[in-house]
Order: sequence, then C-alpha cells, then structure tokens
Amino acid sequence: MRVCISEHAINRCRERLFDYTSCRKAIIDRLKEAAIEGQHIRMRPGSLGNCFELYSRGIFIVVMKNNDKLTVITCLGDNRYRKWVKNQEIYMKVRGRVLFQDQYNNLIIR
Repeated sequence: MRVCISEHAINRCRERLFDYTSCRKAIIDRLKEAAIEGQHIRMRPGSLGNCFELYSRGIFIVVMKNNDKLTVITCLGDNRYRKWVKNQEIYMKVRGRVLFQDQYNNLIIR
C-alpha cells in the first residue's frame, strides 16, 4: 500500500510533538510507520467515509484511504498534547457561549 504524507501533517507533527530538531525525512518516516502500523481508533468526519484516526508509537494521526493509497492528513500529537487541547476546548466553552480573549487577556463572553 502506498503512503503519502501531506505538508500539513509534517508541520503539525513538528508543532504538536515539539520536535524542531529532527530532519524532514525522519518525520516522514515516523508518520509513514504510524500510518502502516497504526491501531484504528475511530472514524473521522469525511465526505466519502474513508477518513479515520490511528494511534501508533505514541502519536495520533488522521489518514484518508483511497483504494490502495493512504494519505496522512494531519498529526494530532501525543497523549499529553491531546489531553491539553481537550481541556482547553472545555475551558473555552461556557453554556453554549464561546469565550474570547481581548488584547488585555480579559475573557469576554459573546
């Protein structure tokens, strides 16, 4: 099976794993391994129903499958990063309202 890696996935992998020192090839290889060996976690919203989340070697990725080709769309990070993001999403929503920060770091409910 062919595996393609999007530029977005490479950038997100660097940002969400805080890995700015690894070379591009090392990141691509890590994402390819995760796509091939990854454990299926859940389906993700997609127009064709072939988009799903995988977990492998400590990272979560989202891939899209088309016939004999897997495309890594994005990297969601490791367990700690994902837990932090989910916590931030809960913090930023209050009873159906969204909290925004103004320039002085005060929360504004809209």
